[in-house]
Formats: sequence, C-alpha cells, structure tokens
Amino acid sequence: MAISNYQINLLHLSEVDSTNAWLRSNLSNYTHGFVVSTDYQTTGKGQASNVWESERGSNLLFSLLLEPTKIPIKEQFILSQLVSISIVNVLRNLLNKEVRIKWPNDIYVDNKKLCGILIENTIIDSQMAKAIIGIGLNVNQQIFTSDAPNPVSMHQLCGNSLSPALVLKDIVTEILKDYDAFIIEQSKSLQETYFSLLYRNKGYHLFQTQNLLFEAEIDSILPTGPIRLRTKKGEYKLFAFKEVQFVLAPR
Repeated sequence: MAISNYQINLLHLSEVDSTNAWLRSNLSNYTHGFVVSTDYQTTGKGQASNVWESERGSNLLFSLLLEPTKIPIKEQFILSQLVSISIVNVLRNLLNKEVRIKWPNDIYVDNKKLCGILIENTIIDSQMAKAIIGIGLNVNQQIFTSDAPNPVSMHQLCGNSLSPALVLKDIVTEILKDYDAFIIEQSKSLQETYFSLLYRNKGYHLFQTQNLLFEAEIDSILPTGPIRLRTKKGEYKLFAFKEVQFVLAPR
C-alpha cells in the first residue's frame, strides 16, 4: 500500500475549468509528482469529451504530472495500466470490495463506475516527456443527477464519509511508488496483472458497436491498448478505444 514518506507537491484550487486544462496551460512550471486538485470543475471532462458530474466539494478531482521517460512511445498504454492498477489497489484496501478496471481505464465496483481516468501525453524528441493524469473519483456524493448510466461513490459503497484529501494522498503516493519501481522488463507481468483485474474478464457478455450488438468474451488486451474479443462462433474482433462499448444495465 501507499508509503507515507512520499512528499506530495500539491496546489489546491477552489474552482477551475478542469485540472487537466489548468495543468496543461502551466506545464512548463512544474515537474514530476506535482498535483493540482479542486473542489469543483466548471468544464470537467471524461474520455472523448464526456462530461464528468461531480457535486461541489464532495469528490476527488485532481491531475497528477508525471515525466514517464522510461516508457517507450509505442508502449505508452503501459502508463494507463500502471495508474489503473495503483488506483485499484488503493480502493480495494479502503473499501474492502472487488474493485476492477473497465477497459481501458475506468474503475468499477460491480456494474457501477466509481472513478474515471483521462491521460494526456506530451512527446518531445521522440520520447514520452510529460503525462497529465486526470482523475475523477466519486467519494462522498450520494445523489447523481446527470444521465450517466451507472455512477457510484465510495460513501454509497461503504456507508461512511471519507476525507478526499486523505484518499488523494494514498492514490498519488501509490502511483508514484509504483511508477518509480517499474522497469520496462516487467511489461508482460504488468499486462497479466491488468488483465486479471479487468471488469468482465471471464465469460461472454454483450458488446455494442455503432452497427452491431453481439456477445463475446475478452480474449486479450494488446500491449498497445486495443481489446480483442472472441465471439461464441470463434470469431476474433479487434477494437480500439471507443470503437466498442460494454452493454450495461440501466441504473
């Protein structure tokens, strides 16, 4: 779990358009390990411009700056896997529940979305130079009013209010610790761990593309990020992010 002697360089803003956008605009002023957090985002985004709903002051909204120079450009999905695994480990410890990763990097408990991750990489001279890790985690919100199909909060799962600041410290510390310890030779082991934590990684489930609804099982996740599905007829289908969706039950 998290190691307490990591010193977190944190700037907290009461309100901002989005922590990722703020950090992107101030990128040259900060280095590896810097964190900007906020009580409220006026234009908070999820993946592919989805809106991230968050009640003011109730949840955890922050961006972490990493300098992931040890990760090759062609294998940048490693960073997504590392971050997702770190968050799952922290939340499993705090909630004592089976927290999982919904491909590529949403964090789920059962069929409910607990946390979203948005990673923006900056490449300089053919090298991963900086990465902004945006994280939205539902901590204490109890009523969700957007049309998001399946949100859930830590409070709803455990029945208690938690300190967003303490949860932030645990998560950031774990990510920094895991990144520092990682070496590229561990990529295969990392991929195996990631697959073991995947949401719906066993059995056949409904998936949907723009034109097709079908049942399949997750065969594998390619090192570069795409998901490979296997239908009941034995056909293999390969999809990049946003080309296929899990079919979820309405809340």
